[in-house]
Amino acid sequence: MSHSELYALTLLLLPAFTYNLLISLLATVAGIPTGWVLSLLSLTSCRWFHPIARLIQSVFCNVPSFVLLFYLTMIMPSHLELFSFQWQLSPLIKTVIALAIPVTGYSCDAFIQQHQGHKAITLAALKQFFIVILMASTTASVIGVKEILATANMFIASAGHAGIMLPVYGVVTFIFVLSGLLIQLIFAILKHRFIHKITSGTTTRAQEINHE
Repeated sequence: MSHSELYALTLLLLPAFTYNLLISLLATVAGIPTGWVLSLLSLTSCRWFHPIARLIQSVFCNVPSFVLLFYLTMIMPSHLELFSFQWQLSPLIKTVIALAIPVTGYSCDAFIQQHQGHKAITLAALKQFFIVILMASTTASVIGVKEILATANMFIASAGHAGIMLPVYGVVTFIFVLSGLLIQLIFAILKHRFIHKITSGTTTRAQEINHE
């Protein structure tokens, strides 16, 4: 492929990649608070909630998201009527739910460890949650979500020859690697600003005490 063709291919794949980012963001935003609630149930002294919450956490951590995706696709209807409203459960929504489940399980475990004093939840842990889910978001292609991998496969099929697979998947890999580096940079900036804010606040407080 020529440079112009690779550039055109990149412009084709980037809009599709926004679906991967959206799926990952929604799954992380939904999974972490749910994991926190599940951790509270796991730590409760109630003899009913504790074993049930632990069982749910174990299932959420150990069942592959790919299996969950197929399972939810089969059991969840495409349309749902609730309170006289019609809700459409698109493949994208099903993918978000399937990927939010492992996030819930692992964030639940992280909150439990933090409560027990073993390890605090850090920005690095949140970053890892997001990057792992971003990589797993490509599984959405198997149920019809037109994310980056599905778009790449359609492009290869339309080209009609297998020789184009290597450059196409190379561009996909490049986009994922670049996005991972950008995520690393964003979290590094957030960490720096967070530490700087804490340091500034501590210094200001110390100066106020000295003046008093």
